[in-house]
Amino acid sequence: MPRRSDLHRILVIGSGPIIIGQAAEFDYAGTQACLALKEEGYEVVLVNSNPATIMTDREIADRVYIEPITLEFVSQILRRERPDAIVPTLGGQTGLNMAAQLARSGILDELGIELLGTGLDAIQKAEDRDLFKQLMAELGQPVPDSDIVHTVVEAVEVGARIGYPLIVRPAYTLGGTGGGICANEAELVRVVGKGLELSPITECLVEQSIAGYKEIEYEMMRDSADNTMVVCNMENFDPVGVHTGDSIVFAPTQTLTDREHEMLRDASITIVRALGIEGGCNVQLALDPNSFGYYVIEVNPRVSRSSALASKATGYPIAKIAAKIAVGLTLDEIRNPVTGTTWSMFEPMLDYVVAKIPRWPFDKFARADRRLGTQMKATGEVMSIGRSIEESLLKAVRSLEIGTDHIFDASVANLPDDILEERLLHARDDRLFCLAEAIRRGRTIAELHEQTGIDLFFLDKIAHILEIEDRLRVTPGDTESLWIAKRNGFSDSAIARLWGRTPDAVRQARQDAGFRPVYKMVDTCAGEFASETPYFYSSYEQENESVRSDRPQHPGAGLGADPDRPGHRVRLRHRALGAGHSAGRLRGHHHELQPGDGLHRFLDLRQAVLPAAHRRGRPGRRRARAARGGHRPVRRPDRDQPGRPAGRSRSADPRHPAGGSGPRRGPRGIRGAAADPRHSAGPRRHGPQSGRGPRGGRHPRLPGPGAPLLCHRREGDGHRQRPP
Repeated sequence: MPRRSDLHRILVIGSGPIIIGQAAEFDYAGTQACLALKEEGYEVVLVNSNPATIMTDREIADRVYIEPITLEFVSQILRRERPDAIVPTLGGQTGLNMAAQLARSGILDELGIELLGTGLDAIQKAEDRDLFKQLMAELGQPVPDSDIVHTVVEAVEVGARIGYPLIVRPAYTLGGTGGGICANEAELVRVVGKGLELSPITECLVEQSIAGYKEIEYEMMRDSADNTMVVCNMENFDPVGVHTGDSIVFAPTQTLTDREHEMLRDASITIVRALGIEGGCNVQLALDPNSFGYYVIEVNPRVSRSSALASKATGYPIAKIAAKIAVGLTLDEIRNPVTGTTWSMFEPMLDYVVAKIPRWPFDKFARADRRLGTQMKATGEVMSIGRSIEESLLKAVRSLEIGTDHIFDASVANLPDDILEERLLHARDDRLFCLAEAIRRGRTIAELHEQTGIDLFFLDKIAHILEIEDRLRVTPGDTESLWIAKRNGFSDSAIARLWGRTPDAVRQARQDAGFRPVYKMVDTCAGEFASETPYFYSSYEQENESVRSDRPQHPGAGLGADPDRPGHRVRLRHRALGAGHSAGRLRGHHHELQPGDGLHRFLDLRQAVLPAAHRRGRPGRRRARAARGGHRPVRRPDRDQPGRPAGRSRSADPRHPAGGSGPRRGPRGIRGAAADPRHSAGPRRHGPQSGRGPRGGRHPRLPGPGAPLLCHRREGDGHRQRPP
């Protein structure tokens, strides 16, 4: 069916501040949604309280409101803008909860505003634990023995009936917030008390523990014509009991038989159709490793944290397709933007292995509890792609920025045996390094499987990496051993330590042997069709799939900020992406925004980059942009001068007067927005503004209806300019 022509203005609800379980992936989703809706000809209004995001950039939406995502403020925006519809499923749990509050308040009925995509009924069935349990019973889908509680006393009664251990899951919370595994009544009282306090509807699910089962996720897509497909399936390295956001994850699934995969795939499709999902969603299941029994854990009726990983793992733009489904298009009407020739209803194919490793903030919070459970603690994650599990895993370890380039940690290697055993028994953030150290000390993978519940297949891969270590130690300089190590993801520096040589010597030996990386393609179709906008990963193989373009080349490289963590957040990605896009525009060609949030994604930040690029860039001159990605790309110890990071400080820039490090304000008082001459009556201004707008007036915050909103309107949008 064609796109809906009865809609003209659509409100997109953002995800608000960066928090654990809701970080850059929802900025990606909101950005994709806004661009997709504008591509279809709709006027887009965005509300988000976080200015350090890509989605609040001027080019993303027609109007941007940087306001609290609360019922009071969003209601005022609705009355002012009168949108025809709202897209609530691309702003994480924040957007979903706000949609539910708006519906309960009656303002949607009052103004005749429609919720696009997944309806409120489907949201309630998926998020309300009692309604979800009833639906699963109707479908014949197994769920763990459980009960809904609204008081601690009820929880104690359920515990006595089901027996311990138990898992507590609060309703309408993010990242397992307030939940946990309870081994006895005292723990149950503590966890349920906190969970009820954090649940917006004061409700918790107390269920039978299925810790030790395999945890499998299916990222799904469905449209209004009931076309349903699996975008990606993923498998957790850790069994049930560790939150999926705190577990290493591999895509596609690695240990399932064909029968098990088809069984869980059919269950996911049945559930998504019964809920009436329209757009993207995530189904989490637990599989008994000793039988074909399984349980349904939960369904996220929205683009979730895992959607960004699934998009980057497959090349399939989940958020973009979900936004187009929300306005009436079906999967067989939407072209796959990566291939440009196929349709979005074709399930992606992977001819590689993707590994995701979480990034925890314990380096900043040294006294925090580092044990992992059902409540997410990671603040970011890294992803890598390789031709094998070993290669992708080791590449991901090197991306963590924790001071190691291999599955070896000196602090773990120095642990006494009893402390190492304790860490193996209770999962921590250093579990991967503990497992490797245990194997080095003579533990068998069968013993570790019995102790940790981790599948033998994954433990065997770790053991294989250690076997390659042993081979390198006894064959220093051997060309065949070097090739095997590089094929399995070993870095030059790790090989150098095992050989007793320098990394430069290993690199020279590798180049003399003709071992150089090639680049393989991520194109959603495993090379079956030609692709217009694929992206690439490196591997040590024979065939190179990256073909040099015939366009005039002015090479440049952009360095990003790597995983999210305290002090290193999405604002640095915003700068890096803007730099890349602006540099691309100078070369005379544009880059389409693709799924994910890495440096292969480009957005516009003209004022920060174009002047510098015009001033410094010269045809044929190679230059790397390092100052946009935070301290990670800037601080190169092998090249920087001692005691001073590379790059120019703002105070040293002649474009900025002394003291120019104060907050810059763009039009109508948006903090942090670069002044754009297209939207300003006067010349560009730099320097401290003392919290005032471009004309010196302070904009009031919204105490009540009628007060001006912090809104950026694009020139020529047909609306009267608000007086200063």
